[in-house]
Amino acid sequence: MKQTFRVLGSTVGVLAVVGCVAAGHFARTRVDMGRSVASDNASKFIQRPGLLASNTNQDHLTEGEYFYLVTDLLHREYVDPFEVDAKMASGAVKGMVNSLLDPDSTYMSPAAFTQFHHVRQGEVEGVGVEIRYVFDPEIMAKAQSGSKGFDPLLLLPKIVVAAVLPGGSAESAGVQVGDEIRTVGEKFVITANDIKQLRQMQTAVNEKKEDPLKLEALRKELEKKVKANITPAKVRDQLTLGDSGEVALGLNRDGSDVQVKLTKKRYTVEALKATAEGPVKLRFIEGADKALAKLDWTQPVTLDLRESTQGDFAVMQKCLDTLLPAQTVGVVASEGNRKTDVVSHGPGLRAKHVELLVDDSTAGAAAVFAHSLVAAGYATFVGKPYNDMKWIEEHSLPDGSGYTLAIGEFVPKGKEVSK
Repeated sequence: MKQTFRVLGSTVGVLAVVGCVAAGHFARTRVDMGRSVASDNASKFIQRPGLLASNTNQDHLTEGEYFYLVTDLLHREYVDPFEVDAKMASGAVKGMVNSLLDPDSTYMSPAAFTQFHHVRQGEVEGVGVEIRYVFDPEIMAKAQSGSKGFDPLLLLPKIVVAAVLPGGSAESAGVQVGDEIRTVGEKFVITANDIKQLRQMQTAVNEKKEDPLKLEALRKELEKKVKANITPAKVRDQLTLGDSGEVALGLNRDGSDVQVKLTKKRYTVEALKATAEGPVKLRFIEGADKALAKLDWTQPVTLDLRESTQGDFAVMQKCLDTLLPAQTVGVVASEGNRKTDVVSHGPGLRAKHVELLVDDSTAGAAAVFAHSLVAAGYATFVGKPYNDMKWIEEHSLPDGSGYTLAIGEFVPKGKEVSK
């Protein structure tokens, strides 16, 4: 009995440490992002004139108002002149974007945002993968709704490979779409599943269904990961930034551990490329619309849209205009029952017929493009694309950083917009 209490006590201690790590990460993120005051209860006790603290005349500030009032206060009252407006603006935007808890709305540092644009021009660096954060949908829904009835530790996402780009070391090493990244070098990725697994074992020990020694082994394993953890943002940077050096990855592939060592490099990916099997590989990067126009559309064409996740929506729009006569292909539906038409401006090539090779790695701009062609009667699916069709905009900031913002869900023509 004493051993069981000792093991359970140790387990609670590890969960507390994990909580501190996660809370510290979230707190640093909130402070860096400008959300530490304006979005919280403290903002209710801030008066607009001079930002004087008070527990009377409560007045809630928006994050934008708070940012500009703080900037004005510093300009007026700080002892030395300063020029930090760009950094403060970026920090505030970073906070507002990340407070959305939306994996499609992401703040990027100047280096990451520069590379983000290079990829849209076909210039890739890193190991040649795109990644996706996978959250528990039930927990995410609670967090986004502002509910307090959830455990924030369960917001730690899985990091999975969303696409393997041709020509990179990931392709050569056999990395596959769907591989879950568990380690980067000697660093560990802690996920909500790790927390769930420990808690399930803890419950089983409490109910005397499992040996406390198993819980102790699981606790030690998680403790090791906590001491050498790596955040999702750093995983992304490690895999997509830089053109030299090696990265060792530990992957989970259908329950099996796979170890690979990848080399970073810089190389070019084509917007359109015919494959040996016959289909034409299409990526929504600069020049895709012009390359499409040069194909022979008097014959049936097969476009391969697999492993295309981070395409440029502006390029995708040009491709729609190239292929389709002028027409409405769907709407972007956002909160408040707002709908914005998505229109092909034509004139279009009036293609005879298009087959679209799609799967779970067909997401973002590629998924919108595919559903638009099918809804217009110009194409058929071979496979099933990823079901998330967020319409994503990108915005740059004065210091070179930037962010993506999911402004709504694309609904193809003929489908009912959910209310």
